[in-house]
Amino acid sequence: MLVTCDRRMSTEGPVYQIAIVDDEGQVTTVPMLRDEFTIGRKEGNVIRLTERNVSRNHARIVRENGRFFLTDQGSYNGTRLNGRRIRGKMPLSPGDEVGIGDYTLRIEVLEGATAGAVPVAAVEPAKPAQITVVVEGKPNTVYILSDVPHVIGRGDECTIRIEEPGVARVHARMHLVQGRWFIEDAGSGGGLLVGGQRVRSKVLDPGDVIEMGRVQLYYTLGALKPEDLRPRSAAARGASRLPMVFGMVGALIAVVGVVYLLFLSGGKERSGGAAAPVASVSFDAGSPGGAAGAGEVGGVVAHGPDTVVGAVPEAAAEAVSVASAGPSAEELLARARAAAAQAATVDAWNAVIEMLAAKELAADAAAAELRASATRERDARRALDEAKQAMRVGDPATASKRLAAVPPDVRCAAEAAPMWNDVIVAGREAARAERVEDLETIVEALRQIVAPPPRVARGREELEAALRRLSPPGAPPAGADAGAAGRDVVGPGVEVRVRADAGAAPRDAGGAAAPPADDSFDRARQMVLAGNNQGCIDVLSRAPQSSRNIELLVTCYKAAGRMPDVYNAMLSYVTRYPTARKADEYRAVLRAAGRLP
Repeated sequence: MLVTCDRRMSTEGPVYQIAIVDDEGQVTTVPMLRDEFTIGRKEGNVIRLTERNVSRNHARIVRENGRFFLTDQGSYNGTRLNGRRIRGKMPLSPGDEVGIGDYTLRIEVLEGATAGAVPVAAVEPAKPAQITVVVEGKPNTVYILSDVPHVIGRGDECTIRIEEPGVARVHARMHLVQGRWFIEDAGSGGGLLVGGQRVRSKVLDPGDVIEMGRVQLYYTLGALKPEDLRPRSAAARGASRLPMVFGMVGALIAVVGVVYLLFLSGGKERSGGAAAPVASVSFDAGSPGGAAGAGEVGGVVAHGPDTVVGAVPEAAAEAVSVASAGPSAEELLARARAAAAQAATVDAWNAVIEMLAAKELAADAAAAELRASATRERDARRALDEAKQAMRVGDPATASKRLAAVPPDVRCAAEAAPMWNDVIVAGREAARAERVEDLETIVEALRQIVAPPPRVARGREELEAALRRLSPPGAPPAGADAGAAGRDVVGPGVEVRVRADAGAAPRDAGGAAAPPADDSFDRARQMVLAGNNQGCIDVLSRAPQSSRNIELLVTCYKAAGRMPDVYNAMLSYVTRYPTARKADEYRAVLRAAGRLP
């Protein structure tokens, strides 16, 4: 059953219609001339679907910038678009089928659209969101984004897998929230850039470029056009050169160390194993430009066993102290472990991940393991916080889903375990409330079904009035007990008075019992008062055709809407009893119906 409420309509935009098909195949069409359609079982919705598997406020269709979008309003059974359950806002196109309970809503082009309406062809079909991987300016792979979360990285568990040196094993994650895609850094060493800016998380807009090392990911609706390709940002180019710089510095340190060891071993051999130092860093203040003098190798001066090593100048000592002021990788890792031991909130875990993103820990295996563990703990804590928030707003279904995302081996699992009982109890209460409301809806529907239609109600009133006119004053109803007195309510608004001597057999003047009289009229009247109109017709059809029997039969036929039988009964009446009290009235009716000349 469908009811469309009267609301203000807008004629702007393309002309579509919604074809609503119920479980019996009946089709009802609604022109999409409004800017908003609310769909549900509750009164007040633009489209009201009254089946039990439709929620009170089930779904919503809105027009934005000439396009229609479908959103689920937190319904219990969900909303399906072309067979798939939706999350967030989904665009609609001609030919789409929306499933709500037992109903199917088809989006169709409205036939006979006016010339002033915007042509349907002006609205492009919905284009899927997609990620195009571009390496060194060349498109590589295209990923169509479904409505499930995605993981970007080099690992086997990633749904968007990129085998490039600058991409971490788990580099970033993407989530669909309210119809929009969000991307967040998963604790990668190289970081995440969107639009040339380093970000931790960001909502994506069509055309955004995500950069990871020398890889670009283009987020678009539909295929990426060649003219949309852009050069890598300066920040991404600088970040991609950092590993090369680190490698060169490391190689230089290794060469200096090898040379130092070679000269150290040579000095020991010449001095007969003396432990005195034989090499040192020399700073020749007198040489032009600080150039290395004779006997220097890459800034390291070799000294013989008798050479006096001078003191390091103050400027060099200060430079050495400044170079050694930063914490080492071991110190950074120790700090991150200490912070992880105390972390108990999402922000605290984000701080740990930020510490582990230091460049000194980029190649540290222990840091990578701790970073993965911290990311897992953070995601579990976030799911637990969302479950608590859902319970506070009375949404046990969402709370159950978020609690299921908390693994049993994380730190906050002990805090999540006691919540399951509250979630289960709240879910049962919500289901019980839903059932109670459904029962109330069923009761109301039954009341409407049981309530007689206006024509039957009017016929019943006419029948009761006719019975009162035909019944002799004080006549008892058939079958009344002899000792009964007072009155009895037989039906709504109908009272039958019962005499104290009701049911006694009639007697003649001499006191002898008279022959039994025909009681068909009384039995027929009792059936009418009990609501059994057909039973009354059956009794009177077999009874003697007295004037009052025919009058009651005419009234019953009227109440049942059987007009041909009404006319036949009236003809029988005026033929048998041409001077009876109803004869003139029946003849007038028959003449008006063309049954009498």
